[in-house]
Parts: sequence; structure tokens; C-alpha cells
Amino acid sequence: MSTESWSRQSASQRQPFGVNSKLRLSLVIAGAGLLAAAGARGQFTTTNFFNWETAPVHPIELSPDGNTLAVCNLPDNRLELFDVTSGVPVAVTNIPVGVDPVAVRFRTATEVWVANYISDSISIIDLAGMHVVNTLTTSNEPSDLVFAGTPQRAFVSCGQPNLVQVYDPATLLLVTNLVIEGNRPRAMATSPDGSNVYVAIFESGNASTIISTGVSSGAPRPSPINFPFAPSGGLNPPPNSGTNFNPPINPLISTAAPPRVSLIVKKNPAGRWVDDNQGDWTEFIRGTNAAYTGRMAGWDMPDHDLAIIASGTLSVTYANGLMNICMAVAVNPASGKVCVVGTDALNQIRFEPVLTGTFLRVNLAEVDPGSAAAVVTDLNPHLSYQAPQVTQTEREKSIGDPRGIIWSSDGSRGYITGMGSDNLLIIDNQGHRMGRDPAIVLDQGPTGMALDEARHRLYVYNRFAGSISTVDTASETVVDKRPLFDPTPQPIKAGRPH
Repeated sequence: MSTESWSRQSASQRQPFGVNSKLRLSLVIAGAGLLAAAGARGQFTTTNFFNWETAPVHPIELSPDGNTLAVCNLPDNRLELFDVTSGVPVAVTNIPVGVDPVAVRFRTATEVWVANYISDSISIIDLAGMHVVNTLTTSNEPSDLVFAGTPQRAFVSCGQPNLVQVYDPATLLLVTNLVIEGNRPRAMATSPDGSNVYVAIFESGNASTIISTGVSSGAPRPSPINFPFAPSGGLNPPPNSGTNFNPPINPLISTAAPPRVSLIVKKNPAGRWVDDNQGDWTEFIRGTNAAYTGRMAGWDMPDHDLAIIASGTLSVTYANGLMNICMAVAVNPASGKVCVVGTDALNQIRFEPVLTGTFLRVNLAEVDPGSAAAVVTDLNPHLSYQAPQVTQTEREKSIGDPRGIIWSSDGSRGYITGMGSDNLLIIDNQGHRMGRDPAIVLDQGPTGMALDEARHRLYVYNRFAGSISTVDTASETVVDKRPLFDPTPQPIKAGRPH
């Protein structure tokens, strides 16, 4: 049955289905099974549709022969299969899976694994029979999966417990749990030879922390910012421009002293913890004065952005200092560089007039898998970051919230989607923009991509629009848009842009 015929089903043919609480998650799963048995897709309203606002991770993939496109229809809890031999997706069938499928990978030409984020499971699908043949229970928030190593192993990133679970795909037995030193390991990729597995740590942080008094059960302790021997010289709030404030404090607003505050510091490349006025607080973070901020001498904060797992030994190393939200990852097949896209916050900089509305950067990090050294590139090089507003022309060139990256087989051309900017960038192997247009406009919320080089096609899953965009990579134009059945109530869709 095609997506068009699903959307034409009358309300009387559709079965209502809903839940009221995550504690009743079992009802969601059971209800999905009943719907599959009935062969109908439910009609939802704001009272019986439970929206987790889950983000896709690797929601679309081509089969090894390039003829079948598998797409996670996240809000409908199904895997959609399309024939793409004609160069546009033609619906073949859909298969019910778990709740909020976010990633799909082909293990073989006839076996597909789907990671279900909310139901904490992997659905294993036999394409010959077009149905789920096994369900693998995982730890919390399975986000992505890859296959690597000899013998082959399945690696599953689990966000909430900060794990990568390793399974034997032949027996479905758990081999081991790898603890990842970072918050929410998510998007995954493998080296061309399968010897390494790469995991982008979503909420990796940027080595920033606060100067405060720490947590105490007794009487409040004085803030270290008030100490005369502190880098602030005892001034609270501390100046942010030498001994002055930028912008200056208006003397007319109050005769009282400004409220005393905490302060954010960030570790610089030299390993020193400095504030936005270059005051060096290292002694109060990890040195002899660390107790004043509730820490101990030698305290440190890891800034792990990319986990590098050796598929043979299962040892884990890290690349650091890339950005603080690592959203997607792919390997350039020519250079072997591991490419991470995401955003980096400027949270250590105080006062809105200084930030002028530019509180982060959208970056590409290219990591050498051997040394873990990285080159970080701004994906919006046309922006000066000097003004709080930009022209519409400059805005249309910009990318925001990058959620997908994929490379051509020769590594000369990369594609990056902007879920927040509804567009597609094309870059060269140095991370510089290329192509006919600064950005290709797509449907709402583009995320994962699948590249069919033989047919000059790039397929993009648009999360918010609930659609697949087909891009002709030769002309760099959108040649088809295919809607998926999306039960999301209209008020939820309307609220997303705000």
C-alpha cells in the first residue's frame, strides 16, 4: 500500500491508539502490535498522540545493491521500504517496529536492524519475509548501530547510561558493555576497513565550569570571586574588559551595587581555566585554592567529543576539543578522516550586547583517527558575527542544527543537512563550501541522508515535514518530494517553528 493510499484512508478505517504516560510504555508497544495486526494506521489527536520529540540519528539507508531505500518513519513507528531503481522512491511496503525508530542499518542484503529509541530495542527485519524476526532488548535510548570487526560484532550506542553495547549478531548475545566517558553517545560510523568504530558524543561539553562556593550542608560559604587574591581582585560582578565593564554599567539604573554573581570559566588549549576577561582561575579549579570552589586539588573535566573504539580489542580512546554538541559523524573514505558536525557554545562570554545574538558556532571537525588531532572549520564562514542581525541573503546561506553528513565514495564531496535551517550544504574535502548554490533549500527538518552515486541521487529524510527529498547531485536541485504518513497532530507541527 502506498503512502498516498494511507493518507486517503477514511477515519472509520483507522484505529485510534494512545497513551498518557511513559510509565505506560508497554501499552504503546502492545498497541502498535494490535495496529499491525489490524493492518491500519491510527488517527491521532493531541489527546492520544504521545510526542517525545525524538531526533533521528541515522534514519535512512540504501541497501547494498542500491535498489532499496529503508527509512525510519519515526512518528508512525514503522520502517518504510522504497524501490529507487527509477531514481525516485516508490513505496513497496512498511513494517511496524518499536517506538520512535531513529536509526536503520543493513547487516546483509536481506537483513535490516532498526534502533528504537523509546522502546529500548532493536528490531531485526527479514526482507525476504518483510517482517520482524527478532527483537533485541537494549539498554536505555539506543540511538545508532554499526557492524564492524572480525568476527563481526554489532555496536549499539545507548545515550542515557553512556554505553556502547557490543552484540554477537549471529547469536544476539551481549558480548560486553563499553562505558563511554561522555554524556549521550549517539551517532556512529566505522573506518573503511572496519577496524575502528567512531561514536559522536552528543552532549560532550566544551570544558567549561563555574566559579562558585560548591555544595555545603552548613552555613553558606563566601564566594571565591569576593576574595581580594582572586583573579577578580574581589570585584563582584567581575569586570569583563580589563578593569571595566563592556557595556558600561548605567549609573542611572540604581544606586545600589549590582547583584553578586557566579562566573563561567573555560579551559584553554594550554590547560588553564580562564574567564572572559582572561582571568586565570586554575588555582581555584584544580590547584591549592580548589577547596574554595568545592573541588579538590587536581580536579579536571574531560572534554571527550568522539570515542574511537578498536573493534578487535574493544579499547576506547577519545578525540577532544571539537565542539560541545556533536550531532552527526561520517568518515571520508579517501582520507580516512572522521568528520563530526555540530555546534559549539560561547557560554563563557557574558552580556548580550557582547554576544550580539551569536551565542554559538556551527562547526565541522575533521579528526585524524591515529593521532586524534583535529582541524575545526566554521560552516558559516560568510558570517562576521559582529551584528545581531543579518540580511535575508546571508541567512539563506547559513546552516543551523546540522544533523547529517555523508561523503562521496572518492571523498571529494560532502553533504551536510541543517535541521534548523531546512537546507543542504556541499563541501569539499577541506571542509570548504562548493557547488552551484550556497545552500539547497529542502523540506522542513532535514536530517539523515543516503547517497546513490550510480543514479546521481541523494535522498534526505525530513523529520518535521515527514517526507523524503530527492536531490539530483549532478544538477544540485530537488527533483522529488515524497510524503510519508505522519500521525503527528497539526498543533504540534505548528508549534515547532516557535
